[in-house]
Amino acid sequence: MAVTQLLARVDPDTAAAAASSEQALAALLSFELLEHDAFIDFDWSPKLLKLAAQCSEHTALVTVLSRAFGGEALLNAAFADGPSSDQVYSEVRFNCRETVRILALELEALSITALSLAKPGVQALMPDEELPERYEAYVTNHALALKAFYADAAAHEQVVVSWWD
Repeated sequence: MAVTQLLARVDPDTAAAAASSEQALAALLSFELLEHDAFIDFDWSPKLLKLAAQCSEHTALVTVLSRAFGGEALLNAAFADGPSSDQVYSEVRFNCRETVRILALELEALSITALSLAKPGVQALMPDEELPERYEAYVTNHALALKAFYADAAAHEQVVVSWWD
């Protein structure tokens, strides 16, 4: 079972190589290709951030968050079951440079304060699940990280690859 949402900022050539080569995809997913700051781990925060947006006055950002974490297209369509070396595998998706640019602008409008104040609504939607002990800090840190990650990807004209690991 996948336990964490991962994103990587890569140049379009790296994404194209991963789309056409099992070895290149495996190298990307194993963090071999890039510097450590080109990857980011969001654990389970995508669900929490989307619920917080839904419970705030920024409900339109649920779609933005879904696109930012979910990717617009399948990266590995040529081998949809993933690299043969990977026994625990999830779909690998990506957002192209233009989408990354648009999402970076849309994420800039993300009200972190509104998300951090949405705890009562989020708890009502998840009555049987325990929220992070420091909910406000958790939401704030993850939202800021997502905004910065997409802003940096847009500034460097990169694509963003997403998968669950």
